[in-house]
Amino acid sequence: MIARLARPRLALVGAYPPPLGGCSVHVQRLRRSLDDSWSVTVVDLYGRDDAAEQNVVRCGRRTPFNLLRAMTALRAARPTIAHFHVSALRAFAFAGWPLLAALPSASRSVLTIHGGAFAGDIERAAPWRRRITRALLQRFDAIIAVSEPQRRALLGLGVRPARITVVPAFVPPVAHIAEESTAVQALRGRTEMVVVCSGYAERHYGFHDVIAAIELLRERGRSVGLVLCWYNSYDADYVASLEEELRALPHLIFRDLPPDRFAEVLASGTCFVRATDRDGDAVAIREASYFDRPVVASDAAPRPPGCLVYPYGDVKALAQAIETVLSDPAAGRLPASEDGIAAIRDVYEQVSR
Repeated sequence: MIARLARPRLALVGAYPPPLGGCSVHVQRLRRSLDDSWSVTVVDLYGRDDAAEQNVVRCGRRTPFNLLRAMTALRAARPTIAHFHVSALRAFAFAGWPLLAALPSASRSVLTIHGGAFAGDIERAAPWRRRITRALLQRFDAIIAVSEPQRRALLGLGVRPARITVVPAFVPPVAHIAEESTAVQALRGRTEMVVVCSGYAERHYGFHDVIAAIELLRERGRSVGLVLCWYNSYDADYVASLEEELRALPHLIFRDLPPDRFAEVLASGTCFVRATDRDGDAVAIREASYFDRPVVASDAAPRPPGCLVYPYGDVKALAQAIETVLSDPAAGRLPASEDGIAAIRDVYEQVSR
């Protein structure tokens, strides 16, 4: 009898739900997509010890103990490939050294940088920080950038082009019908359009601008509803001010929705609006496109082709963009988002060789 070949071992290192976030949800979906061909261990650098899940090592939030736990977990996992997921490569520029040192010598390493702030941060960084970051990046066998500006920033640091692959952080969501999506569909029945927004309940996500834009449209006689999906972080004063502004608008607020239920809310709305003053390659934009929903987004970051982009903070321009989507079925439509899994598998194959 021929023995079954053991699957290669993969360690995914970074954030993992809970809490929810663009990076943590990406890692979760990546794990589920690769479970068929890899033996996957997740090393959650920040998760609570009591959030137990099979093959997920929660390292806790107390430093330096979480770093030590992560090093121990990586050594024990003996991964064929360790795939690290970071935001803007700030703290990781220092923490990355002991984590890489903990890997067995035969392990290969891949780094994905998710944060939209990385390119600007590294361009403005002091020379000593650029040197430390450059030296760390040279230790990785491959680097995945989620956008072209990130790739240019990496090239500016001296990373060889052959070691960089641009792969938007998109893994198709699975929608799950629940009471939230039913409520959104009911809201659509009472209005011309339902705008969906998501993010931390903090000012830099620009929810106040979206509310002001919808109020302008209502003054013009347009019937527009609003769905706000908040998660992870809440500014109590900002939330209170938004709730006051929302009193006159048809609206729904959902907090901390699991990703599959948020996906169904996206699919149930009319369009998605991203009004942030900063951003990375926003996963929710690509999810909205996946469900064939038009997207309006601020110009605070590079946006995928097809987004209807307006100047950040310009409420009149935002209102006009939403009205354009309402009247023109072709406006704000993105080309179909490619599933990044195939590209990530290609990167794994390259570094394995």
